Amino acid sequence: MKQKLWPVCLVIVLLAGILGGCGSKGPQVTEYGEKPPIENLSWGMSIEDALKSLGLTEDDVTISSREDISNMALGEDVQVPGLEGKVSLQFLEAVDDVEIGLYSVTVASEDQDMEAMKQALDEKLGVSGEQDGDGYLWKTGSDRIDSVPEAQWTGMFQDFVDQDDTTKNLESFTIVTLSEVTKNDTARREAVFFGKAAAYSAAAQRQAQ
Repeated sequence: MKQKLWPVCLVIVLLAGILGGCGSKGPQVTEYGEKPPIENLSWGMSIEDALKSLGLTEDDVTISSREDISNMALGEDVQVPGLEGKVSLQFLEAVDDVEIGLYSVTVASEDQDMEAMKQALDEKLGVSGEQDGDGYLWKTGSDRIDSVPEAQWTGMFQDFVDQDDTTKNLESFTIVTLSEVTKNDTARREAVFFGKAAAYSAAAQRQAQ
């Protein structure tokens, strides 16, 4: 009888190990707001993870840093659907030793005019952009910052948001802006997908796990 029981015991032990391993992974990060406009990217990604998700290496991009921000300029083969321009990703360095990662995606165009870009963004985001000075603004995603349920990570998240002048007055986790800028006597239109609050929430959730 003992010889017949040992295979059953072995199966039970193996199942317990598998289930125990699954339980130790912890909760998944909940994404808030509009996702980045390029497939496979998510707010809060590191530069390394972003490169891997895009199937690129550092030799395929140009990375520059200024103060606490790293900018990754992508090649012309990476585009945001509907927009014609050069794409770059912005990454925020650690805040209080907490990695923040990808928080912004910028599309800069010298060829596509303002109205064409606005129309493309209206269609992509499913809502008409609001006039904002000489440009436009979209408050994207149905998630509001003040509606996040109380959790272990929300205190840290709120501290990040409140200490940052670019996020402390936001209502939504992500916004999109469209404006015209002039650099070196050259005018261009810039569409910015700004997800810093979403990146802060992802960072706080990772810390809580």
